[in-house]
Amino acid sequence: MAVQVAGELYYDIDGQLAEIKRQLRQPNGYPFEPHHLKTRLQDLIEGRFGEEKFEVPLPPKKAATVLAFREDLSVGPLTKRFIPNKFFVTRPGLYLWNDMQRILKDAKAVEPSEATAKLKSFDLTKNAYDKQIKAKLPEHYEVELWEIAELIEAQKNGEDGPLLTNGYSNIFYVAGFAVDVYWGVGRRKWCVDDWRLGGIQWDRGGRVFSSN
Repeated sequence: MAVQVAGELYYDIDGQLAEIKRQLRQPNGYPFEPHHLKTRLQDLIEGRFGEEKFEVPLPPKKAATVLAFREDLSVGPLTKRFIPNKFFVTRPGLYLWNDMQRILKDAKAVEPSEATAKLKSFDLTKNAYDKQIKAKLPEHYEVELWEIAELIEAQKNGEDGPLLTNGYSNIFYVAGFAVDVYWGVGRRKWCVDDWRLGGIQWDRGGRVFSSN
């Protein structure tokens, strides 16, 4: 008998499938045996839910804390009017995995200002979900879209800087969503996508940014 899948269960499963795709495109390769993954996925597609498990490499030793403080940084000042819907579009040097309309539909333009934004960055020391990460961030952790745009522009060709350029995630929390920014090493461009909170487990080695 078919079962309707909706609500939180749907988003949980969708997030797990997205995590598999995310692991497959990691620059260092898929961490497990891909042929086992292919076989197991076909079993699941055909409704075979066995209990047997394939041998996989042992996970790294668990770190004592989720986040390790890296640095304080300043972003800005914003020298020209920032229009989110004009910056965050797929174009040369930038690729959106989705259209980000969940965030952009209510995003307002930001006028130039002499003020700078103060951010903190943290290295992700073990795999973690958003709830675990946010529990270790400052109280006002959400970041503005223009701040993300400024960081991307400062490293638009993949230069070294606050953002990781090794293919791992730079994670920002914006308007109730998690924004993933990472350098596509093979494509030589920045890739951006947004996630519902709790829909993905972030990989150890990523970097988290927070308002100061």
